[in-house]
Amino acid sequence: LRASWQCVSNTEGQGEREVHRGYLRKVCWAHAEFGQVVASASFDGFVCIWSEADAKEARGDGDSGDGGDVAMAGASTSGNGDGGSGGGGWRLASSFKASRSACLDLGFAPPQYGLRLALSFQDGAVKFFNALDTFRCADWKLVQAFEMGSGSGTTEVCHKICWRPFSQDMPEMILIGGSRQAAVLIFESDLDRWSQVAELAAAEGPAPVSDVAWASACGKANELVAFASGKAAYIAEVRDALDHLEVTTVARCEHGAAVFQVEWNRLGTTLATSAGDGSVRLWRPDLTNEWQEMAQIN
Repeated sequence: LRASWQCVSNTEGQGEREVHRGYLRKVCWAHAEFGQVVASASFDGFVCIWSEADAKEARGDGDSGDGGDVAMAGASTSGNGDGGSGGGGWRLASSFKASRSACLDLGFAPPQYGLRLALSFQDGAVKFFNALDTFRCADWKLVQAFEMGSGSGTTEVCHKICWRPFSQDMPEMILIGGSRQAAVLIFESDLDRWSQVAELAAAEGPAPVSDVAWASACGKANELVAFASGKAAYIAEVRDALDHLEVTTVARCEHGAAVFQVEWNRLGTTLATSAGDGSVRLWRPDLTNEWQEMAQIN
């Protein structure tokens, strides 16, 4: 089965605005509730927020309202003249220098928390920015920041970050993959700070974590998280024990090469892992709740 993909828009020609000078590390879509919004981060510490421009803005017939520059849609082979999409291009809604350190990952929060962006950096910093205007996405404010490993006197590189899916009456939580281990953090709203509540380490001891993922909590008594480290992916259960969280590793998913990415399906029942040997594996629990490899794609 083959599919043909075409470029329908690009982000060149941004006028006076500063954009990425280093190579891009990550791009991420915001929730559809906020429209067509994409964030990009690069190794020079710059973050750019892009939103889809309507046809009038793309033609230059009107002011975008916030000084945002418009990236004209790329040439389309579909013959409809609109780049294959409903709009005329993409506008640079905002760009800002988030850190002097390289940005390694970013992710939008669940929409129930608003238009909120988390970023992790090579110097161990994790920063959170809120959009002051969710319609134009022009102004962003730094609302929280902390450094991983600062309490122990050692600095950790923050490779990966992901949000816990939203559920009612639960605080904001994130899963971070660092240079030594993964960690679960919870936002204490009364103190306006993030606190580490659990650590997840590989079986061999401290090792870099290449990816993290938090499964949907839908229909589960205990929640599941996954992280990749070395030649294995690990699955852990997270359960609420009244005044603290208990985290227990329940599965080790072996590969023949370094594991680069882990991703849950929408229901959080199947874990997909990819490794340096060119394989993708799918894992599910059997009737005895033991995790088994159910399929392999090479």
